Amino acid sequence: MPETPWQRGRDTEAAYRDMFAMIPDGLTFLSLHFNAPGDFEAIEPEYAHIRTEEYALFKTRLIRDWVDQHGLTIIGLRAMRERLRSNWASRARSSGAQVS
Repeated sequence: MPETPWQRGRDTEAAYRDMFAMIPDGLTFLSLHFNAPGDFEAIEPEYAHIRTEEYALFKTRLIRDWVDQHGLTIIGLRAMRERLRSNWASRARSSGAQVS
């Protein structure tokens, strides 16, 4: 599960470009925590720039370009939940368990 790269020795764009390039085939959950400037500085002043720089990056076209370049499909948590439920129901049926 890729997540916000906290300890990065390069700029935000390079860190995320590399992250998107390393997403493996199959279902991958990304845990991203970007924030608009204004509030996070009060919570974590030392690292706020990481999240606000990410916020700026995710407002650009680059993310869509990387998704397209790497053949990724973005789905929401509802789609993930439904896939999980379907898989669980299939397993239960194949094992003979009662599915409700």
